[in-house]
Amino acid sequence: EYRQYMIGEVISNLNLSKDDVKALERDSFSGVSEIYHESVSKATQRSYLLGKFTNVCIEERKKSFLALPWPYIYTLNIDDGIEHGSEYKHVIYSNRPVDEHVFDENHCVIKLHGDISEMLAYLDTQSEVFSQEQYIDSLNKNISLLKRLKHDSIFHNLLFIGCSLEDEIDLLTCLNCDKDSKTITSRYFLTIKAPSALDKIKYKKYGITHCVIFDSYESM
Repeated sequence: EYRQYMIGEVISNLNLSKDDVKALERDSFSGVSEIYHESVSKATQRSYLLGKFTNVCIEERKKSFLALPWPYIYTLNIDDGIEHGSEYKHVIYSNRPVDEHVFDENHCVIKLHGDISEMLAYLDTQSEVFSQEQYIDSLNKNISLLKRLKHDSIFHNLLFIGCSLEDEIDLLTCLNCDKDSKTITSRYFLTIKAPSALDKIKYKKYGITHCVIFDSYESM
């Protein structure tokens, strides 16, 4: 939905040819985001973020799932639904060095790609990771959290829910399987369709070991 909104705003703000529109519609989320950030006013961007990603309420079944005793939760979402709907209220921002003690002392939600409160509160916001440039920058700036995810991918089992693994440059760098690795952890990927031959190749890059297929996202 966000991607389609950004495409619409870019088309409204730029005098694009038909070929440019087609190219934009084929582009990745990060590519579209790059163009959107350059061509749409900050005020318009802020208004959309404020209306769509703040004061988010999640369903009871999701709250029940979040009530399970996870050590902490990673999310690629920027909205505030998890911290408002669970005990994981301590937000860990991306692109900042993290004191490791915080994970022992708090129920943390790790915002790998940005936090809406930080993005709206500060003119020098650093947490957002949407555009291609931001993805590349995060490989160095977000090294603290990416190292933790790399560690967890080696020593803990991971469960991916609602994550398409499309265009996730930073995740690929820390989840890509080492051919010499002797780890025996599992990575479960929840999806609504059986993986195609191409999907299987993509999932292999992220080290996915199991695909669990559901009839709908709601049934997950």
